[in-house]
This record gives sequence, C-alpha cells and structure tokens, in this order.
Amino acid sequence: MEIRLPALRERLSDIPLLTDFILGRRKGPPPVASAEFLEALACYDWPGNVRELTNALETAVISCEGTKTLYPKYLPSHIRQQLARRAVTSRHPQAQVGRASEEQEPLRTWKEERNAAIEAAAKKYFIELLRHASGDIGLACRHAALSHQHFYATLKKYNIKPGTGRTG
Repeated sequence: MEIRLPALRERLSDIPLLTDFILGRRKGPPPVASAEFLEALACYDWPGNVRELTNALETAVISCEGTKTLYPKYLPSHIRQQLARRAVTSRHPQAQVGRASEEQEPLRTWKEERNAAIEAAAKKYFIELLRHASGDIGLACRHAALSHQHFYATLKKYNIKPGTGRTG
C-alpha cells in the first residue's frame, strides 16, 4: 500500500497550522508568529519538508531570545537568503523580508547579531551534548573538555537543567 503525501511546498496552506502545532509543543508560552514571519515561511521552497520547517522554527525561537513575536529576521540565514534573492528578482514580491512595519523590531547591530548567534549556538551545543551523554555530566564534561565547575556555570547561564538537556 502506498500513500502519497505531497511536498510541503505543495501544501502552503498547512504551514500556519504546522507552525502553531510545532511552536505549541515547546515548554512555556510559545512565541507568536507575525504575519511577515508566516508570509516568509510560505515563500520558501521547503526541500526538507516538515523536518526542515521544524528545524527552522527551533532556530527562530532560539534566535528571538525570549521575545514574544517571531519575525523573518529570526529565520535561518539560508532561508532569508533565498527569500531575499526572490525579492530582488521580483518573481515573488510577497517575499519582501525586512520591510518596514509598525510592529517589527529594529535591526540589531552586527555585534549584537553575532553575539546572539554565538549564544544560540552555544545553548544548542550544550543541550545536544547532554542528550548525547544521556545526562551523564562527567561524560559531557570530558567530551567538551570542560571542568565540572565551568560546565555547571554554563548550564546555569543557559537555564539548562543538568541531566536532562532541557531548558526551563
């Protein structure tokens, strides 16, 4: 028996529902996707289908650093780049990423953007490290080449519960 499920790019109307579902699975109050954010999601090709959408949303949530609203600037760079190329070629004028909006937050400086990216990557690394080590702090410390003291300080900094690899 074969079940054909069309690619996500063929089911663009599913994107807002999937986005709400994926964001709703997170602990705590989920951020809200702005209209521009949903529009940007609908303009992307999604070669990785729902798995890529899930990863893009997780990246956006980490990048937004706790703000309550997701904007296109929080999407992974490869998605923003494709949308920008489309906007420039005018094949898809609705893909105008970063257009002025009353609710859109101001752009960060390069230093702020770089630091936010480093912080997001570090947090993701320590969560994955704990998952890889099955919560074994000693193994995680050896793998990361960090002392227990430095490791626990980093977990505290990123609000990661030791032994679980979860935030909260």
